[in-house]
Amino acid sequence: MPTTILLVLLLVIPLLYWFSINYLIIKHDPREPPLVPSTVPLVGHLIGLIRHKNKYYVSLRRKHSLPICTLPMPNSRIYVVNSVDLISSVQRLHTQLSFRQVAAKFATTLCASSKEANDIIAVNLNCEDGDWGYSQEVYRTMHPALAPGPGLDGINRAMVQNIAGSIERLRPTREGRPSTTGNRAREIVANAFTDYFEAKHHESGSMLVQNRFETSRKHKIPIADIARYEVGGSIAVLVNTAPAAFWILFYMFSNPDVLQDCRDEVGTITAAVTDPSTGHIKRTLDITGIKQNCPILTSTFQEVLRQRTLGMQVRQVMQDTMLDDTYLLKKDAMVLMPSLVVHTDPTVWGPDVSAFNHKRFTKESTKASKPGGSTKKPNPKAFRAFGGGTTLCPGRHFATTEILATVVMMIMRYDLIPVAGGTWVAPKTENTNIAAVVMEPDTDIEVTVVPRPGFEDGEWEFKLADSEMVFAVAAEDRT
Repeated sequence: MPTTILLVLLLVIPLLYWFSINYLIIKHDPREPPLVPSTVPLVGHLIGLIRHKNKYYVSLRRKHSLPICTLPMPNSRIYVVNSVDLISSVQRLHTQLSFRQVAAKFATTLCASSKEANDIIAVNLNCEDGDWGYSQEVYRTMHPALAPGPGLDGINRAMVQNIAGSIERLRPTREGRPSTTGNRAREIVANAFTDYFEAKHHESGSMLVQNRFETSRKHKIPIADIARYEVGGSIAVLVNTAPAAFWILFYMFSNPDVLQDCRDEVGTITAAVTDPSTGHIKRTLDITGIKQNCPILTSTFQEVLRQRTLGMQVRQVMQDTMLDDTYLLKKDAMVLMPSLVVHTDPTVWGPDVSAFNHKRFTKESTKASKPGGSTKKPNPKAFRAFGGGTTLCPGRHFATTEILATVVMMIMRYDLIPVAGGTWVAPKTENTNIAAVVMEPDTDIEVTVVPRPGFEDGEWEFKLADSEMVFAVAAEDRT
């Protein structure tokens, strides 16, 4: 028996070795980005990603200091881009290094769309035969609806009133509510959207929903699949704004100076009128004024996202491509551009990269920055919270307004006091989903919500005026 086992091992081990060498271990071309070996052959990087998630890329950057590197995977390769300049080069090659392939696969999985809809999306997906097709057209129709102007103003105005109503009703409570999650929840919401479209309610909806629906029907996407895509769109709108608002409020209320600076700014665009006969106070705040009059608040928003975003821009290599005339990227490989790597790079932000500096993005801070100082002048291209290039988040203007409107209404009306001894302690984020864009707190922070002293009485009105001014939080918005 032992002899038989030994003979089997002598036969199997060489076969496994031959199989792994020929089919699992990639052959690295010296023209490719430098290969980063792993401690455990073949699966070492996979283990690192499972254990440390996106922080694994930061540790590789710190250890190897490479502008771009190759991570060998079983029968595949991943290129990780760490350099801001190389990220810009990747963005310019949007046909050779395609996001559309990745997005289509993701949408199919997330929305559980039908084969009929998937086949329509796949037609000319990467513009092989020109700039046409469902994917290209639906993306184009979203831009006018989400760019500063009448379409976005309509969505923002409805959003501001909904948030204002929720905050008006805000009361501390420990009551829980039953929830439905996963595939069942997706089906419930998708069915509701199907009913919405079949009843033609979209005809009185926003420019965004009308444009998306009309484009989808033009390409013969079934209504049931349009509804599923709206579920995906809703997830995209909500999944990152809630944790972003959480972290901004956390940093503000845990840093009294930050809170006071932001309150002082917002106070300059808040009008208060007292009725002389009744003494009733009405305070009015136009959210539009934040864009022009609140640079510290806007900088705080950007600094929080710099500290807490995990966004991963992904591309699929469609053909062998030379990047920056220096690095060969092989067909079918994946290109990753982790925001966390750039946002934590001291060569980009300065030695104080780990510190929370709420004025980092203000003009005054930029002017005061000096060579060799603790804070470097921010490079707009290095702020990656909303991605960049042709895949720059089209909903960034709505998301920015939504988050800041929520934060402003809270800080102007209430004080938040931690229940646990009145001390603010940052929750861990170890359980954040690897696909998340913003770090998700592992635990809630229980707080007591009390009216802000001096603002206990009176009425608040929040409004949003028409505006085509841009929240310039991305490099592309500054041109």
